[in-house]
Amino acid sequence: ELIQSEVLKGVMVSSGLYETKESKTRRDKALGVLRGIVRDWAGDVGKCPSDPDSCARIELYGSCRLGVQCPSSDIDIVVIAKSSIGHAEFFGKLQERLRKSKDIKNLNALPNAFAPIMKLKVFDTHVDLSLASLPYATLPKKWNSLDNESYVQDIDYKSLLALGGVRNAALLLRLV
Repeated sequence: ELIQSEVLKGVMVSSGLYETKESKTRRDKALGVLRGIVRDWAGDVGKCPSDPDSCARIELYGSCRLGVQCPSSDIDIVVIAKSSIGHAEFFGKLQERLRKSKDIKNLNALPNAFAPIMKLKVFDTHVDLSLASLPYATLPKKWNSLDNESYVQDIDYKSLLALGGVRNAALLLRLV
């Protein structure tokens, strides 16, 4: 079994399907930039500069959340936010901050899409960014999309769509 695993890993590495140290570093750097921008934005629009994570923070989903990314994988991110932060702030003030960042390239905002999203590049890493506004005055310190599902009854449809990937990833990780 160990030999087969090593053979498989060798095939994946030679095919460019295995995360390299360089791509992991680039992805981590991109996440750091985005976390910083979201924290600053959340502190301002959410009026909680001393604890911006109680206003909004990022949640990964997709291949990066599941740990199956390859060097060319994008980063799928949902910004979870307290109830007073909505799509107007997301596509307004946050988009402005992203556009001003020297690290962000090719920002394409799609506020009228079925599932509203911003597509961008950070350090040559593609990122899909969406918003889920949750029905909380402040975000819980530890929030799990599967722990208490009563909140889904009180969120708008666009936020529910944004949470689909986060919830699916959490369910998959819980099952394995």
